[in-house]
Amino acid sequence: MHLVNLLSCGRLARGYNELNRKYKFVMHLVELYKPYVYFDGCFDDLNMERLRMAMKKDDAEARMFDFDPKHVDWEDYFCSIHIPGVMKYAFK
Repeated sequence: MHLVNLLSCGRLARGYNELNRKYKFVMHLVELYKPYVYFDGCFDDLNMERLRMAMKKDDAEARMFDFDPKHVDWEDYFCSIHIPGVMKYAFK
């Protein structure tokens, strides 16, 4: 794209700059998420599961501290919380 911009005597500078800015942003996201995407760890949540199972199902605390990951709306979490947080705090 840089070569095309040079050959067109700079007439495509605005488009080039915009595409270059977007490219750099995407590459920054790739670098930011690379450790998580390629992470091959295994987490043990047995203690958390035992605690959750020990709580009574109809107990007020069980309802207040519902930390079963199956009850999380992950799409809503990523769209409403995670991505806006990354945009606000990681890209200062």
